Amino acid sequence: MSSSSILSSKPSTSSSKSTNSSHPALFNLIYGRFYRASCTTKPPGKPPEPLRLADIDHESTTNEARIRVLQTLMACRTVISTLEATRLRKSRVGFDNWLSFWERVYQRELARKVASPVVHAYRLIDELFRAVAQELKRATQRCVNYVMQAQSAMDISRSIRLFDPVVRLWCRRRRKRARDILDEMRESIKDIPMHVDDDFYTDVKRGVFALNERCEYHPGDPIAEERERVFRLEVPPDKELRKQALSPQYYRDYQERYMQVFHLHYDERRRQELVEQLEQYHTCTDNEGLIHCPTATEQGNGAGSSHGHPGI
Repeated sequence: MSSSSILSSKPSTSSSKSTNSSHPALFNLIYGRFYRASCTTKPPGKPPEPLRLADIDHESTTNEARIRVLQTLMACRTVISTLEATRLRKSRVGFDNWLSFWERVYQRELARKVASPVVHAYRLIDELFRAVAQELKRATQRCVNYVMQAQSAMDISRSIRLFDPVVRLWCRRRRKRARDILDEMRESIKDIPMHVDDDFYTDVKRGVFALNERCEYHPGDPIAEERERVFRLEVPPDKELRKQALSPQYYRDYQERYMQVFHLHYDERRRQELVEQLEQYHTCTDNEGLIHCPTATEQGNGAGSSHGHPGI
């Protein structure tokens, strides 16, 4: 009989039973990958072996550890997606607000020069954070697969220990690359030439890129975001102010300081006018509050004496 006919033909039930009963060790050796170590066809009259308490405790401990770790990994994946979605939304809104602000504060050509390096950095930062978020999701899914296939709590713990350095590595690479991109943007704005201070650099990270000082996800500043959204150009910038990179937050503070000084000068001038009017009122009234015009009286007395009549 050929080998192909042997592989294609199905063994009969009687032959398999005889093989199992006569050579159980050989049967377990061949089919040990698919069956348990004990032979499925036990001789009659032999009671089944009871499960040991240690095996039950080991299996329950492994399942409990697996459930806890899977819940943690699902929470990590949710946090990764939420942070990236929030960054995308805040950066898009802030990017539009800042470009609109520069178009109103600077002249058209200068606004274009300031916005050009920011637009370039915005595209690179967006690609960087999207790519790293995808890598973190893939690493999380690989860890989930390892945990599902783990046979003991030790294997599950080992999977978590391998997952943590991967996350730290990607975050460290993302942070370093983001700093390099934003530093290049800052140098490009300085080459306009234009002064770029640290306050502007920190504010543009938050407002345009939704990042904090360490180039990580920014939790958000609702007050600053609202002030950028409803920005009003109340005071046009002077020539000296146009020579530095301006943020909506800084320029709003500048306008408030300018208006405070303006109101102080206006109030001082108004107070002086009121004092002068009050002094003039006191010179034109007597003690009883009646209007008195000494100039007209003196002129009347002078006219009366000249005509030989007493002054009225």
